[in-house]
Amino acid sequence: MPATFAARLPHRGVLLLTGDDRVTFLNGLVSNDVSPTADGAAVWTAFLTPQGKVIADLFVVPGHTADGTACLFLETDADRLDDLRSRLGRFRLRAKVALTVTDLAVAVTDSAPAAQTGVTAFTDPRHPLGGTRLIGPADALPPGSDTETLIWQRHRLRLGLPEGSADLAPEQGFALEYGFDDLKGVDFRKGCFIGQETTARMKWKHLTRKRLLPVHLEGPSPAAGTPVLDNGGIEIGTLRSTVEDGQGGTLALAFLKLAPVRAGSALTAGTIPLTVTLPEWVKLPPEQA
Repeated sequence: MPATFAARLPHRGVLLLTGDDRVTFLNGLVSNDVSPTADGAAVWTAFLTPQGKVIADLFVVPGHTADGTACLFLETDADRLDDLRSRLGRFRLRAKVALTVTDLAVAVTDSAPAAQTGVTAFTDPRHPLGGTRLIGPADALPPGSDTETLIWQRHRLRLGLPEGSADLAPEQGFALEYGFDDLKGVDFRKGCFIGQETTARMKWKHLTRKRLLPVHLEGPSPAAGTPVLDNGGIEIGTLRSTVEDGQGGTLALAFLKLAPVRAGSALTAGTIPLTVTLPEWVKLPPEQA
């Protein structure tokens, strides 16, 4: 990473999933196989609509409550905790699970933190340079600073890593359009999950025609949500997260139609020229005939 940082992520929050059936319960709902959590691994996954659109992204992290009870921490958007608890809870039926909204905080760092009672640390499973995320009481996590947050946001957007509803607009895009397959957030072998049929069909029939992609703008960025235009003035997508790059330009994620990207069209957001910067992990689907 370009500089040492420990950034607080106030836009992220944590649901607590407890009970003997916690792994099998969640595994039947989300896009990734969460059984590796039984061996201590964290996974990134999506909770989808039946039509396959992303409701929210989740880091699923094994851990223990303050009284030593085994649990799964579900890190997601802080302002969606009550909604997600309600949505997931509809599928509880006779499963021996409980879902609880917590006040636990989230941080991310590029260094290996010392073990600390009450704090759960895990490596971002999406990318080797994604850093270490921390879940714990607010007063037990690094306080962070505006500078460290800026360093993290620049790093995240250069890597092309989405985070929460600012990038993954709820129920507006499919899992593969948001890169969940390339970022190890979908398991096509694990069995049924909500939205599986559409997700699998898009994968095997190469039906992905839009993608969330990292971009660079040659000037100060217009606001998130600004339309991205091709060289004919036709809207082909919108900006999502943005941050100034420290050199007069802007790093961002943009949700774009793939055809003009493949064609090499000159793109703009507002009046600012925009270039797609594909990281090594992005594998665009084969072009449709």
